[in-house]
Amino acid sequence: MSAAGQLREAGLRATKQRIHVLEIVDQSRHVTVDQVVEECVNRGTPIDLSTAYRTLVALDDAGLITHAHLGSGSPTYHRIDPDPHIHLVCRVCDVVDSIPAAQLAQVVGRIKASSGFVVDTGHLVMHGSCANCSQQESTGQPRGKANASERVAQG
Repeated sequence: MSAAGQLREAGLRATKQRIHVLEIVDQSRHVTVDQVVEECVNRGTPIDLSTAYRTLVALDDAGLITHAHLGSGSPTYHRIDPDPHIHLVCRVCDVVDSIPAAQLAQVVGRIKASSGFVVDTGHLVMHGSCANCSQQESTGQPRGKANASERVAQG
């Protein structure tokens, strides 16, 4: 279904800006509000920061996208995945990856069985070192922050 059709089905007006923002989230997998603004400018549909933020919140409220707090900055938005995933954030280079939430099903089940607590894996973020940074650390190679295009990995 087209972005315009998805917006209408969710009860939202299919404005040009909403269509572009939804398409950007679809294509980027994980995106911040600043990245949405930048991509809208690149597409020739400039949008200011507050409008981009309000649009992302409206899409989130409508159930078309969701967000996760991957660090101390602004939330990262992504499409609601029929197969939930867990975000993996590298503390060294800031790369974001994901794994299927099913990989933690046994742990989540044990938490529920022992405490009654139900884990919302749709908002679960794990911090650590990515494979590349872990390998560099074990071989003594210098580490550093990823450049901006590498920070949010397709995942």
